[in-house]
Amino acid sequence: MTLAWVEDRDPLPDPARAPVPASGLAAAGLDLSPARLAEAYRKGLFPWYGPGEPVLWWSPDPRMVLRCEDFRVSRSLAKRVRQFDRAAGGEPAPEPAPEPAPGSASESADRPPRTDAPPALCVTLNLAFSEVIARCARRGAPRIGLGAARAGRDWAEPGAAQGRDATWITPDIMAVYTAWHRMGRAHSVETWIGGRLAGGLYGVGLGQCFFGESMFSLAADASKVALAYLVRHLRARGAPWIDCQQETPHLASLGARPVPRARFLEMLAAGRDAPAPPWGRGRLRADGGLEPPPAGWRAR
Repeated sequence: MTLAWVEDRDPLPDPARAPVPASGLAAAGLDLSPARLAEAYRKGLFPWYGPGEPVLWWSPDPRMVLRCEDFRVSRSLAKRVRQFDRAAGGEPAPEPAPEPAPGSASESADRPPRTDAPPALCVTLNLAFSEVIARCARRGAPRIGLGAARAGRDWAEPGAAQGRDATWITPDIMAVYTAWHRMGRAHSVETWIGGRLAGGLYGVGLGQCFFGESMFSLAADASKVALAYLVRHLRARGAPWIDCQQETPHLASLGARPVPRARFLEMLAAGRDAPAPPWGRGRLRADGGLEPPPAGWRAR
């Protein structure tokens, strides 16, 4: 089968009508814009290519999909999520007690608590998209434990990404998805520990469909906590599933399952034009709702 080459004014092939190989490679071209992304996602296509390659458009068969009701939470992840839930519900999880400096115990006891300090644990929506996608492009950093992160221990900055799976987020990809984010179509979920970005994910919202793109963690399970909060938020919005694109053992461990392409396209057609509440910015609550960001925070 000859690969379709798409010029700027040409439509992308529609996998629901045009034959696409099981590998999923449907077309190639040089056009990458918010308008082209909008067309692609409506047709069940997504871009995935390496540096120096043309833009490659994919629709794999099968397609990996995580139904929100099937999201699998391990015992250790459930424990971490509960810590964030307590903080989100106004009942912060206990903080590790710092070692007092000699002679400072009475001063610490008399000092009034800070009211402008960031929450110790917090999950937010659309407050740091640019930072999230940049860190997703530089995966591979060693993670530290949640307790160590909350105690203020530094985590290592990620080095250069290795391998195709980690390098597909090219500068062009970052630029076009960031522009799409400003238009209200691409979204990020951020996990914060002590006011520092510890993990997160980003993806695309279309009607009642959500397409997951990438995630990263600098502290243990930080991206999974973001996913857990995203699942709750999507269920509160009436969105039943997350497109995970490609089959991997990691996604399977979270409850995602392969879906035949034809079935995925049916699910997409049923949800892409469905009315959905507008996406906002702020702090995600334990019940999946959204509230204003913590005092002093602003989107970046």
